[in-house]
Amino acid sequence: MKDPIGRIRRGRKDRYITDDELIRLLNSRPAFHWARLCAEFQAFCGLRSEEAVCININDFSRDFTKLRVRLCKSDRVIERDLPDEFKKKVIQYCRLNYQTFKEGWLFPGQHTGHIKKQSYWEEFRQMRKEVKLDIDKIQMQNANSSNSYRIGTHSLRRWFITNLYKKTQDIVLVKHIIGHEKIDTTLQYCCFDPHSLGIENKLVNQVFNKYFTPFIVEVPKEQRTLLVYK
Repeated sequence: MKDPIGRIRRGRKDRYITDDELIRLLNSRPAFHWARLCAEFQAFCGLRSEEAVCININDFSRDFTKLRVRLCKSDRVIERDLPDEFKKKVIQYCRLNYQTFKEGWLFPGQHTGHIKKQSYWEEFRQMRKEVKLDIDKIQMQNANSSNSYRIGTHSLRRWFITNLYKKTQDIVLVKHIIGHEKIDTTLQYCCFDPHSLGIENKLVNQVFNKYFTPFIVEVPKEQRTLLVYK
């Protein structure tokens, strides 16, 4: 598939990140490293990288249960709930780093304003390289080498959307929560890890145990085990 200026684009369904890969990626940085927290905002709140880097301390509710986000594409303001354990981590991060916040930015830039998304992308590439996720490229003829990795920052948002759909089984609701204009776009984000098929696989992993309360639901027809959250 090519875009209007002729560059080859990746198929969106290929850009998934598995649960184990997400754990490895996050563990490549200390618990309160800014890039890890930025990645966790993407994975656990479904933010784009442009939205994650510009979080301000004033965007949180008083009790830190909700986060106000201005969508970068539609300029619409939405609210996202923070999982309990992640909320505790955000509060502790703010307490530890409050003196370094310039103008209230959670991830301040070197001089003024918030950190640039390009700086986050560079740090993400280093995280991906350290856990050897950079060698897994999409095999596509003439693909741009800088844009051919299967896992990118947007994979974290895709992980959130996929698991939100598993939880709700309502694609219209997911579309509304995420802020997409078309259901087709949301459907392209819903990816199932091929390694998660079959009940013999261990799907309740560290990520879900830490941030959610999962229980198993078996679907005999597809022989698939889905995670649904209380």
